[in-house]
Amino acid sequence: MFLELAILIAPLASDAHGGAKHELAPVPAIVWTMLTFVLVLIILWKFAWGPILEQLGRRETTIKDAIEGAQRERTEAEAARKKREEELANARGDGQKLIDEARDEASRVREDGKKAGEAARVEQVAAADREITSAKTAALSEVQKQAADLAMLIAGRVVGKSIDAKDHARLIEETLSKIEASS
Repeated sequence: MFLELAILIAPLASDAHGGAKHELAPVPAIVWTMLTFVLVLIILWKFAWGPILEQLGRRETTIKDAIEGAQRERTEAEAARKKREEELANARGDGQKLIDEARDEASRVREDGKKAGEAARVEQVAAADREITSAKTAALSEVQKQAADLAMLIAGRVVGKSIDAKDHARLIEETLSKIEASS
């Protein structure tokens, strides 16, 4: 291409110097710079620009895919975090519920224990009262019997004669009746 350009410019240069010589006229440096730039631009356009754009397109697609993947993973991670927080809140609620139930059960057991202890204490007091009443009755009977025997002995000495068993039983009954009436 460069050669073709030189061939096109050569006739113009020979006409300017009088004709028959085929020497190239000096071309200013700016023209050569522009020609070189255009030539490099065309070569780059044809051979490098396409692959560069293609590579940039693939890179852009890769970056977009990576961004979308990162956003998708971020969304999934956020959803997993929210799910974990909900599960943790549920577990805390369940744990608190179990603690409350255990406290209620302990309170019920404590109250049942107090009631059972109070019932046992009341039963022990009642049994002690019955035992005391029974012992009191037995003691009173024993005292009455000894008092009757003593009274009979005294009466027998005062009267000076011995009392038989029949009289003895009658006197005991009378004495007991008088003692009970005076109590």
